[in-house]
Amino acid sequence: MAQSVVADRGYDSEELMQYIEHEIRAKPIIALKHMKKPLKRTRGEIRKRLKKAFPEDEYYQRSKSETVNSTIKRRYESIIRSRKNHTQRQDILLKILTHNLNLAFNMVEILKEFYRAH
Repeated sequence: MAQSVVADRGYDSEELMQYIEHEIRAKPIIALKHMKKPLKRTRGEIRKRLKKAFPEDEYYQRSKSETVNSTIKRRYESIIRSRKNHTQRQDILLKILTHNLNLAFNMVEILKEFYRAH
């Protein structure tokens, strides 16, 4: 299981975690709603496993992707007007591409300024 699915407490459900593990074949990293509840009162094999050894370092990487999602929504409009799944996907991918190109262009400009100063 090289891939993982990271989600916040809103997705805390043993059924969903089983789906992620068995169908998607990924490692679920989902914060539990009741982390302070004793282990013996926690239901579900996967939820107990997460409670015993929660991978905090991996979970907190989630904030990076949330930041990028927020930036893309803010800069390039949060609404997808397409109706078909295919064109919705294209719209999203174009927004991501535009975001990445913008970052690359800004980095080039920063490097030009840096070398001009030296």
